[in-house]
Amino acid sequence: MDNKALVFDLDGTLVNTLADIAASVNVALDFFNLPQHTEEAVCKMIGKGAKNLIFNALPEEKRDDAFLEKVLAFYNDYYDKHLVVNTYVYPGMWEVLTELKKQGKTLFILSNKNDRQVKEIAGTLLPDIFTSVNGFSPDFPHKPSPDALLDIIGRFGFAADDTMIIGDSAVDVQTAVNANIKSVGVTWGFGGKASFESIHPDFIAEDSKQLYNLLKE
Repeated sequence: MDNKALVFDLDGTLVNTLADIAASVNVALDFFNLPQHTEEAVCKMIGKGAKNLIFNALPEEKRDDAFLEKVLAFYNDYYDKHLVVNTYVYPGMWEVLTELKKQGKTLFILSNKNDRQVKEIAGTLLPDIFTSVNGFSPDFPHKPSPDALLDIIGRFGFAADDTMIIGDSAVDVQTAVNANIKSVGVTWGFGGKASFESIHPDFIAEDSKQLYNLLKE
């Protein structure tokens, strides 16, 4: 494919963060004497940012704004200190990224995770690959809003036609649709193929080799 700018999601696409996220959620819930969740349950809550994650993790009767913010602050503080305990790069992805970069592709990360956390995880596990690494900041709404995506590629001189977004969820595909950009859905992430039943990416990759073949020159 002739795309020059490749914008990757982080969690569930490049790295498996589930164990560390779930552990941090449960530490926070335990601190406030609330019931905990399995990794499988937490997995279904991921994708729309930390506040949405904690909202869904809380019992319905505990979801008032003040308490939510308190638990969210505890979660973020703990997770900040445990970002890469059990988090790892998905098999083959390091090789895919480095080869694409050698070919002259410009690689970006855009995640709904806290910007500071995204930068630390990428800097630790995937250093010196991406032109720009971006998580959520108050300057732009979460994906599927296209605003952050369009700002990133615009700052580096790319148009929608030059760009592709790669992610593991319907949120990423909807972001691409909203920005009029093509998308690749990867099935090894948190939602699997079921993520794309309601909204279909332009392409599907079931492993890193297939993804590389879609993105290479």
